Amino acid sequence: MAAPEVRAYLDAVFTPGARLGARRGDPLTLVEAVEVARVASIRVPSDRLVVDSP
Repeated sequence: MAAPEVRAYLDAVFTPGARLGARRGDPLTLVEAVEVARVASIRVPSDRLVVDSP
């Protein structure tokens, strides 16, 4: 099971309007979750999912 702070962050990612932090190169620009859209469902038997972004 994920640590409480990780769980809280993941909950915020899927909450429209939630502030997630600031941009790396511009700390005055806030990053917010704008919209949540269901794109697909997946089944993860191991309960472990790794996600990366370029």
